[in-house]
Amino acid sequence: MLGGGGCRPIGHAGERGPEGTARSVRPDGFRIGSKGFEAIPSLSVCRDRVLLLHPDVVLHAPAVCPVAPRRQARNSFTLVELLVVIAIIATLAAIALGLVQGVRQRAAIARVRTELAALSLSLAQYRRHFGDYPQTADSPQKFYQALEGKIGPTGAAVRERSLLASLAVSLRDPDQPEAETNCLVDPWGNAYQYVYFTRQVGAAPLYRGYVLFSFGVRTPAETLPTREQVVPITAGTQGGDISPSALNAKNIYARR
Repeated sequence: MLGGGGCRPIGHAGERGPEGTARSVRPDGFRIGSKGFEAIPSLSVCRDRVLLLHPDVVLHAPAVCPVAPRRQARNSFTLVELLVVIAIIATLAAIALGLVQGVRQRAAIARVRTELAALSLSLAQYRRHFGDYPQTADSPQKFYQALEGKIGPTGAAVRERSLLASLAVSLRDPDQPEAETNCLVDPWGNAYQYVYFTRQVGAAPLYRGYVLFSFGVRTPAETLPTREQVVPITAGTQGGDISPSALNAKNIYARR
C-alpha cells in the first residue's frame, strides 16, 4: 500500500497481534510492544510517502504539505538605492562644509576687530609720544613704518621704539620685517588701511583723527574700494566722514 500526497489529518497506526490485540505502530517504523519500542523490518518510511510491505499493518502517516520555496536573500544594492545614498552623503557634506566655513569667517572677523583695537591703542601711544597721529601715512607701507617708529607725524625720518613689538598682527612679508614694502595685513591677506583727517566745525578747536579699517570678507573677483572712496573728504566740516557707498558695505572699522 502506498500512502502520501494530499493533506490528511494525523492519525494512529494499528497492527493486530496474534491474540487480536491492537499494537500501536509509529510512522517512523517502530511499534509499541510488550518490551517497549520494536522495529518493524517490513516497514519502510520515506520523507514524503510511506511504503507498507506487511499486509496486516495499516499506517496513517501525517500529511506532507507543499512548502513555498524561499526567496534568495539579496546582498547587493540597486542603482537607485546607491544614487540615493550618494545624494544624501553629498548633501550632508555640503551642509558640514558650509558650517565649517561660517565658523572660520566669524573667527576671522573677530580676529580683525581685535587687531584693529590693538592698532588703535598703538596709535594712541604714537600720539602721546609725538603729539599727533601720522599725517603722511597715506599708504599701508607708510602706516607700518610709522608704527615701527621710523616716520614722525609730518613724515620726517625718526628712530624711535616700535609700537608693534607686543602686537600679534600679521605682516605681508614676515621674513623681512625691516623691508620698506612691508605692511600689516588682515586674515584675508588685505592690507589694513589708515586715513588721517582733520575736522573744523565753526569756532571749535581743530579735530584730528583717523579712519582705520579692513576691507573685510571679499571674494577674489570683488574690486576693493580705494581710500578716497571710503573717506572722500579729509578736511573741513565733513572731514573723516565715511562714504555710504555699497563698495564699503563689507568694511570693518576700528572704533573711533
